[in-house]
Amino acid sequence: MNQLNQPDPRAKEAALILLDYQATLVSNFSERAQWVAVNGNKPYEGWIKEEQIRLNLVELLKAGNYRVILITARPKEYEEITLEQIKQQTGGWLPDEWYFNEWKVNPPICKRRILKHYIYPKYGKRGSRFMAIESNQQTRLMYKKAGIHALCFNNDWVEIPTK
Repeated sequence: MNQLNQPDPRAKEAALILLDYQATLVSNFSERAQWVAVNGNKPYEGWIKEEQIRLNLVELLKAGNYRVILITARPKEYEEITLEQIKQQTGGWLPDEWYFNEWKVNPPICKRRILKHYIYPKYGKRGSRFMAIESNQQTRLMYKKAGIHALCFNNDWVEIPTK
């Protein structure tokens, strides 16, 4: 989570984007299995340094009145290096908040817990205020059950579709 946790004047008006990391913000996730096959037991940080951030998605997020909340199933132990990679590749941009997997559970369970423990207490449960950009089909289904509109990122987007 963003340790600053200070009130943001945009928070009341802005649409809340729940942003997936692994195959949404990262464009080359499909290359991970090959990296693991070649690099075997090398530390996971090596892969993180190979990840490529989708700069076109970052530009769309920056262009709108959004409060961007990164929600990832990546284990919390990789939070610092992951955020540094994002910041480095985007010229200093970071999401407004971020939550990593403290429980080491699968993505839908992790993200449901993050909603319950962090997002809902802070923003309420009004699902229409949220939109998720999410690669995992099971997680999109979980969001749908929670009343949250969820889409898989499309490289053809010229703006973030709101519905």
